[in-house]
Amino acid sequence: MVTVSADWDDIDAAIARAAPQGAVALLSNDYADAVERVVTLLAVDGQTARLRFTSGGRQDPRPITVEATFGAPNDPGRAAALASLVAEKLESLAGRGVAPR
Repeated sequence: MVTVSADWDDIDAAIARAAPQGAVALLSNDYADAVERVVTLLAVDGQTARLRFTSGGRQDPRPITVEATFGAPNDPGRAAALASLVAEKLESLAGRGVAPR
């Protein structure tokens, strides 16, 4: 689990920027509500990963917690690496008008 200060609307861009580096692709994106999102990813080895984003506020930048599970059974090392990678990308986008390519 990693918490960063970031913009809630940058989650999709952060995942897109992290996906190639993490060797994962987006499978589904569940907008549970304004304070939680769950994203399911597929790794190149066929394992499923889930990212859970939880908002700690309603004004950007806000604290966003990124939690991950990776595979069945969960591989804590891969989960932590994925959460850190996406959190790093998310934090780097904070305060920008558009996501750089």
